[in-house]
Amino acid sequence: MATALNKKGVPGPRGGAWNASTIDGSRKRLNGILQYAGRIIWNRQRFIKVPETGKRISRENPREQWMTAEANDLHAHEGNWFL
Repeated sequence: MATALNKKGVPGPRGGAWNASTIDGSRKRLNGILQYAGRIIWNRQRFIKVPETGKRISRENPREQWMTAEANDLHAHEGNWFL
């Protein structure tokens, strides 16, 4: 799917190329287009900088800190097919 979108010149969510993880997502992180269930989650992760490398890495916040909201108008499918 990602290859087809790239061949058609469809920009990815951040304006760049598509890759498999954009579509499939991560079951652990509960993200990815195919897992979308009409629910928006904020504060799911935080980013920290590794002093030795200067790189930014993500770390999951505890679930009790997550904030969710239903977005039924953006619901992609019926049921919990991908969750």
